[in-house]
Amino acid sequence: MGRHVHEGVVNAYGESFGHPGLFVVDGSQMPGPVGPNPAFTIAALADRAVEHLLDQPRASRPVERHDPVEPEPEAKTPRGRSVRFTEQMKGYLTLGEADPLTGWREGRLLGHRFMFELTIEVPDVETFVDAGDHPGTAEGYVHCDLLGGRLPVETGWFNLFVATAVAGTREMRYRLWLRDLAGAPVTLYGFKEVRDDPGMDLWRDTSTLYITLLRGHVPPGQEGEVIGAGLLRILPRDFAKQLTTFRAGGAGPVVSMVRFGAYFGKSLRDVYLAPAAPRGGTDD
Repeated sequence: MGRHVHEGVVNAYGESFGHPGLFVVDGSQMPGPVGPNPAFTIAALADRAVEHLLDQPRASRPVERHDPVEPEPEAKTPRGRSVRFTEQMKGYLTLGEADPLTGWREGRLLGHRFMFELTIEVPDVETFVDAGDHPGTAEGYVHCDLLGGRLPVETGWFNLFVATAVAGTREMRYRLWLRDLAGAPVTLYGFKEVRDDPGMDLWRDTSTLYITLLRGHVPPGQEGEVIGAGLLRILPRDFAKQLTTFRAGGAGPVVSMVRFGAYFGKSLRDVYLAPAAPRGGTDD
């Protein structure tokens, strides 16, 4: 028994989260031992659950209709040149933690795995490159046992190499709207920090995603209440598979891939191969 799906399987009346009408009325719903011979306690909980069920209004049985099925409208062909690819990332997460690195460490010890598989799409490459936030869309699913298993992404945003307030630092940003097993809205926000630190850090920066879970569906640009945090990574074998998923559409697919690849390469060059700032000196 718990207050929500993150604490228990059933609510205070024994009704299962995410499965309306499914009640548990035996001792397994109690969160802890109540002492010897708990038969009366179990009977009282069962009686309370039944009274609650009887007090609920009964829904009328829906009338089966046979309306004519209208054909679905044909999907419109995108006007611009588009690019899409599929990405899979895996890691660990802890509920009740706000720091991604700490959440990853604790989640790894507890075995709280977290992963997603997303198809990222850039509907128009030219608009994507010219826009300051370089926006794309994300669709797919998240898998997290703490939230109820496999959860579809209702709406997803993706931003590539967005300039930040810190000089020489870019971010790849993800924002996904989900619903947990109980139907409560949850937002996943994640970012990859691309910055030239000492050593060979290009792979680490572009394959490490710091994530936080926010309560509710939080729109882009807004902050929300953090309910969990963790860290995801792209495994080498998944990255190799990702490279085979790139597809281009619209007019001139080859040009689309070249344009997107040129932007990606230039962004990495600007971060990791930027010319050193000139040093001041004195005349001898």
